[in-house]
Amino acid sequence: MILVLIVVSLIIIGGFYFGKRRNLSIILDFVKMLEETIKPEDKEYTWIGGVAGFKASYRKKGFKKIEITFTLLPRQSILFLPFSYLFFKGDRIFLIIEPLHGFKEEWHLIKGKIPQDIKRKKWELVKKIKSFTFLGKNFPKELLKFIQYKGIKHIAKSNNMLYAFVLRNKDTPYFFTSLFSNLI
Repeated sequence: MILVLIVVSLIIIGGFYFGKRRNLSIILDFVKMLEETIKPEDKEYTWIGGVAGFKASYRKKGFKKIEITFTLLPRQSILFLPFSYLFFKGDRIFLIIEPLHGFKEEWHLIKGKIPQDIKRKKWELVKKIKSFTFLGKNFPKELLKFIQYKGIKHIAKSNNMLYAFVLRNKDTPYFFTSLFSNLI
């Protein structure tokens, strides 16, 4: 019985160090990709609970605000990891961009269930495109490029800001490159 406990403990300890190293590697690759894509003039990072993720604030000419929150699965905790996969589905990216000039239109591109606060508003155009729902006035043709990215959950232009909720995957660099070259 003691031997079993020792083996389980060693597996948990090994999983912690392997998961921690994996999360740090993912964070470093993601930050490098962000900085190459955005090319910020100034940047500030705030860690979220060790290797659970970070919040980034970038300053760049032409923008009031660029904020990105990146939360990772707890790969360092092999006991909690299966539940995180079940509930969170992957590493999550939340993006808020506020350009100096703002946006005139308001729209949402949502994959899956539409939140109640968005559903309550009367929309002139509601359009189904593959597994996405578009809510807005005029459908921007640039959005067709984003439908191919698997990780997108919600992109919106609202309140003079662009919001995005994306799950990290192999398409994430292409998503950010396309976002900064087409929608902004």
